[in-house]
Amino acid sequence: MIVRVIPRAQKRTFLDTAAYVLRADASMSPVAWWRRRGDVSHRDVGAAWTTNCAMADPGLATIEISATHYRNRPAQRASATYHLVASFAAGENPAVYLLKAIEHHLLEAIGLAHHRRITAYHIDSEYRHLHVLASRVDPISDRLVAPSFDRRRLMQMSRVLEDRYNLVPAYHGEYRGRNPLPPGPRRESRDPFLGDVDPLLSARLHARFARAEAERSTIRRDELARQRRSMDKRKAALLAEEAATRAVIENLANVDPARLPEAIRQLRQETSNRRSLLVELGTSERKEIKARLGALDWTAWLEKEAATGEPAISELLRQLQLRSTRRRSDVPDVSSQRAIRSLAPVLGRRRPSGQQLSRPDQGDKNADPPSYSIER
Repeated sequence: MIVRVIPRAQKRTFLDTAAYVLRADASMSPVAWWRRRGDVSHRDVGAAWTTNCAMADPGLATIEISATHYRNRPAQRASATYHLVASFAAGENPAVYLLKAIEHHLLEAIGLAHHRRITAYHIDSEYRHLHVLASRVDPISDRLVAPSFDRRRLMQMSRVLEDRYNLVPAYHGEYRGRNPLPPGPRRESRDPFLGDVDPLLSARLHARFARAEAERSTIRRDELARQRRSMDKRKAALLAEEAATRAVIENLANVDPARLPEAIRQLRQETSNRRSLLVELGTSERKEIKARLGALDWTAWLEKEAATGEPAISELLRQLQLRSTRRRSDVPDVSSQRAIRSLAPVLGRRRPSGQQLSRPDQGDKNADPPSYSIER
């Protein structure tokens, strides 16, 4: 097996290279590349798959990787594609699972195993070969990386894979114009890439990659724990705001009618503070908080209005009704809608089904607000 790294072409985009590897028409949309069944060009590609991509279709994965390169500014100035070709001897036809294992070990040797990539297996020649298009943009740090000493690492890994999967050994070339010397203990310990494979160095290489992967897993776990703690703090703050707002709503029945506008402004301020926290929570947290609100005691409000004869409570209900149409995710708005529906028979103004509530900025601004009357 011979492994070769194709030089970077700055003027060639990832889409052009992927079209060549997948034997597709670059003038067409990548969405229709791999869906043209029976196409003559697909006879040259024995198998194609994607790795670490959100899309399993090679055409859609091409769009995903191209968007990642477009988002990364250094990737726009330099080529962000790592093109690797592994060629097999005449008559060799490895299975697909062996091809995926070879691809993984080769990219693991140069530190690109966790990167997004598209792979195609060409069978159009006597020497069947594997094309790997890997993105040099790291999916974790979103930085453009360049593997160091990649050819030397690929030379050593090729010899390891030839021995592991019983492939035909091949000459892996020279390094910096120096001919490989006969294997010996001194030369092997100093430069194992030019002699036989050093098992100790190979084990150290794999151990280093394992440590790096463990460090990345630890970083991800710590980051998730930090986000969970931050979410718990936000949820506790939201519950405190909800309790304070509910206390204000329940105490409105005991507030002097002359101070009701001030109480309404305080309630609106509490609602806006809680709304900013609601945006950062998920659907499950919102449902839990809505369930904790429960039903409010609107009967006391009506009894006080009937005793005093002041329309302040009706004005408060009108403002709650208008504010409830502004945002569906607001928790007090949901309870206000339920309360208004339950009070519709008492107030004598049942809203027909399917009728939309009017916003405060619609209609005549100088029109008088609707009045509510209590049926005795």
